[in-house]
Amino acid sequence: MKKILMLIFALLTIFAINSCNDSPQGSDTNEESNMPLDISIIRLIANPADYHGAFIRVDGVANLSVGATAIYLSKEHWFYLSSRNGLWLDIEQNVIIDEGTLLEHWYYINGEWVSYEDVQYLNGKYVIIEGIFDMYAIGNRGRYPGGIVDITRISDFSDIHRNMFIDPENRHYIGDIDD
Repeated sequence: MKKILMLIFALLTIFAINSCNDSPQGSDTNEESNMPLDISIIRLIANPADYHGAFIRVDGVANLSVGATAIYLSKEHWFYLSSRNGLWLDIEQNVIIDEGTLLEHWYYINGEWVSYEDVQYLNGKYVIIEGIFDMYAIGNRGRYPGGIVDITRISDFSDIHRNMFIDPENRHYIGDIDD
């Protein structure tokens, strides 16, 4: 009986040690190469504490505007600005206002300053964003369940995949999807 209890105790100890090493961040990322954790917005919203401080890569629909700079789960959530189904984007901005009039508005994206007008093409498009997930970055008026800070990459994602399906030379060709 004593041997059985010792064996059970040893197995439980091994199980406990292994489960401590299976953190979401450690199991899905390559920390040595600083690769971001590919994760969905849904997982981040459902389990924010598990990913707080993690370097992540997420895709969704972008909205770059004053007061609602965010990434949303889908185009429908973007269209209605459903903040519960999105993440705040903490993008550095430079705004010049003179006597209550907005003169200039710039975003710091992918290592360079880009005018507000030049990034508007991203609104409503699927993008890839890489940065640090912060469960406390809840955005304008605290409406978002978390946010992405220290953003290192924003890329238009929609054309990459869309072109794959409309290029007759590609094996995934399905024809013109706009018809």
